[in-house]
Amino acid sequence: MLDERTMVELGALLEASSVASLATLHEGFPAVSLTPWAPADDGGALLVHVSRLAQHTSDMLADARVAAMIAEPEGSGTLAQALPRVTIRGIAREIDRSSPEYETAKSAYLARHPRSAMTFGLGDFSIFAIEPHATRFIAGFGRAFDVGREELQQALRR
Repeated sequence: MLDERTMVELGALLEASSVASLATLHEGFPAVSLTPWAPADDGGALLVHVSRLAQHTSDMLADARVAAMIAEPEGSGTLAQALPRVTIRGIAREIDRSSPEYETAKSAYLARHPRSAMTFGLGDFSIFAIEPHATRFIAGFGRAFDVGREELQQALRR
């Protein structure tokens, strides 16, 4: 269980970072890309809005196991090993456009990325919900924590 200070740090990182490194499996090997993300309204998933032209989209359709790493950017003078970061391993699920869940996810995504509105008019884009199964938070040098599902959900709802 995370203490209050660590929960605040995790929440602040998730709030400040709107881009994630997304790891998928491509032809049996890890592949990493960069994608904008947003928390689902209930904090139960990370949302990504991705094009069918992107390799990571076909990878998620072929094998739903993914990981997303959200990190404080370099440049603050902090040693690279001490940069706060969180890695979330989970299952990616495409949200059906005809479902009520799609409109809720779209609203949540656009609240964080309003300039992405035009991509929702393109037929090759889909929303995927990454449902967390395991989370690891590095809050700084020597401060590593496993994060429970409810703790992550709370941090994502900040």
